[in-house]
Amino acid sequence: MQADDIVPRGQDFATVGHLYRSIEAGIAHLAGKYGEDWLFVGPPRAQASAKHFRWPELVTVTDAASAQRAIDEILEQGEGPRGAWQDAHFGQFVTILDEFEQLRQANRAFDPARPVIAANVRPSERDPGCLLVTDPAAKRVMDLFNVCYEILLLAFQRFFAHTEESDAQLAALADATVALMVGVVAPLGNLITTLPAGPEYPGRTAGPSFELFYESDYLLPHRDAAWILLAERIDEAAVFCESAARS
Repeated sequence: MQADDIVPRGQDFATVGHLYRSIEAGIAHLAGKYGEDWLFVGPPRAQASAKHFRWPELVTVTDAASAQRAIDEILEQGEGPRGAWQDAHFGQFVTILDEFEQLRQANRAFDPARPVIAANVRPSERDPGCLLVTDPAAKRVMDLFNVCYEILLLAFQRFFAHTEESDAQLAALADATVALMVGVVAPLGNLITTLPAGPEYPGRTAGPSFELFYESDYLLPHRDAAWILLAERIDEAAVFCESAARS
């Protein structure tokens, strides 16, 4: 932004590391210009911490020093520019690529990926030309996946924007998000990639479409109403899952 601007301008970043180094520089600049009390105004209790997610690397950001530790953790685990890059996500992806190329050289027919196509269950307003899955079983499992993904986002939103929740309720939300990711979204996504997309796509399978049927910012500010909605959607998903299994 320029001195006489009131709205931001778009920026391009060469890498994710470049983005976070820019955030790092911005935090240092603002903290030096306005002071840390002006800059860090969010309640620490609203942040994800090791207390609820049992991951010691999570840093509660309350000042410039803790913000720097959080950024360092993200950079080291992501691209590894300040630590052992072989153990970072970037290093792991490089290892996977190397192993894939070695296997392809040994066997040119080696293909570890399922023949997934990018397709939705329903037409998209933002992409009118998107392909549509037609296999009935695949469509029902994809619908279930998308509803479970919606519930996951609702639980995350409630955790980060809670109001009167107790520590036990925050722990329940944190446990629910991890359980949904590991025990619901991941296995459903894997199952979908084994299901045929439809007779129009011979030899091709469906894939998770991550279709959201409501805007992701319809946050309910009141605890009781928010928890009722979460429980209702979970019950609906369970009933739908049972009916899909029978069919």
